[in-house]
Amino acid sequence: MKSKLILIAVMLLLGTGLSFGQKEKMRTDDGPYPHSRNYHLMSDKHHGPKIPDMTEEQETQMKTLHLEMGKFMLPIKNELKEKEARLNSLKTAEKVDMAAINDQIEAIGALKIKMEKKHAEHEQDVRKMLTEEQRLHFDMHIGQKGNFHKKEMMMKKKHHFRH
Repeated sequence: MKSKLILIAVMLLLGTGLSFGQKEKMRTDDGPYPHSRNYHLMSDKHHGPKIPDMTEEQETQMKTLHLEMGKFMLPIKNELKEKEARLNSLKTAEKVDMAAINDQIEAIGALKIKMEKKHAEHEQDVRKMLTEEQRLHFDMHIGQKGNFHKKEMMMKKKHHFRH
C-alpha cells in the first residue's frame, strides 16, 4: 500500500514537472505570452484585408470608420463582459435561479446581435468607399464573419508552429 502511494506521488510530481516544462517551451523571448512575437500583428495599421491601391483619401476614410466603430463597440464589449461575468455567477450560485440565468443569456444575445449588426453596417460603409476592383478584393478576403484579421492571425500562428 505504501509503495503504491509513493508511486502515485512520484507520477504526480513528474506530471506537474512536464506540464510546467510545456508552458516554458511555449514562451518566447519577447514576452510572457505564448507566441508574443505575433501579438504586434493585431495592432497592424490595416484593420482587415489589405486592400490594393488605396488612395490617401480612402486611407483617411478607413481610419475614421475604424475609430467610429471602436467608439461604438467599446462600451458594448465592456457591458458584454459584465453580463458574462454575472451569468457565470448565476450559474455557480448556491441556489440556481434559472429565470435569472435565462434573462442574462437573453441580454448577452441582444448585445451580440447589436454588435453583429454594427459589423455588417461597418462592412457596407467600407465597401461603399472602394472601387469595383478593391471591393472584389475586400469581399474575397473578408472571411466567414467579416473577421479577416483573425483568419490572418491563425495563418501566421500555423506558420510559426512549423518553425
